Amino acid sequence: LDILKTYVGTFGPRVITLKGESLFYQREGGPRMKMIPISQDMFIFKELDYFRLKIVKKGNKVIAVEGHRFNGRTDRHLKNK
Repeated sequence: LDILKTYVGTFGPRVITLKGESLFYQREGGPRMKMIPISQDMFIFKELDYFRLKIVKKGNKVIAVEGHRFNGRTDRHLKNK
């Protein structure tokens, strides 16, 4: 649970929140979706079968998130201070 708390934050237009023991992802006022882990730092969503979200760390600190689409496109948003 402590690791999950480090993932919480605002990353440009993206927001990650923690409710109970689950992380949730929301982009620019869109729907809030439960993050389903497929590894320690990669998540999928029931609602978006073409999209994965990667948590980017430097050491033990979360610095950014990367959106990975199946068409090969990626984008990165740094964590807001």
